[in-house]
Amino acid sequence: QMLLLTHPCGAPPPARADGWHVDTTFLPEEWDAAPRRTFLQIFCYASPVRPGGAATLVVPGSHHKTLAAAGRAAPRTEEERWAFAADVVRLSGVDLSEAVELTCDAGDVAVFSPMLLHSGSNNVADQPRYAFHCSYHDASAGRIRHLPAPVFYDTFPESMER
Repeated sequence: QMLLLTHPCGAPPPARADGWHVDTTFLPEEWDAAPRRTFLQIFCYASPVRPGGAATLVVPGSHHKTLAAAGRAAPRTEEERWAFAADVVRLSGVDLSEAVELTCDAGDVAVFSPMLLHSGSNNVADQPRYAFHCSYHDASAGRIRHLPAPVFYDTFPESMER
């Protein structure tokens, strides 16, 4: 869906988290549906990301805690889902000290759930960083096709929906 270019920001290493978040709030029944009513995030790195340089930071396994917390909170409207996402760290009890850097070589691929707690960071390396980002979801996951901008969720052509 998009080629990402991150220019060096001129700040010294190490890179720092710039905003912990989940990409979209899903409920357990959407996760458990067959086919799933969620999507997968897919990143293919075209440039290496070295430790401390410009990595995405992730809390491994946090998608289980954020999904369980969403089940307890049961947000139904998009507004309630966005409010949940704005307070997801507190509501899920995820320990940010468990975060790790996602370092990659050119050609590496990372796949993760949009409910994984993660943060980007500034590129403090001395070279631009390139990555290709796309997401995958089943055509039956109608809510995803109607999420507001930024539009990271490509729509299916009308002929394919039919």
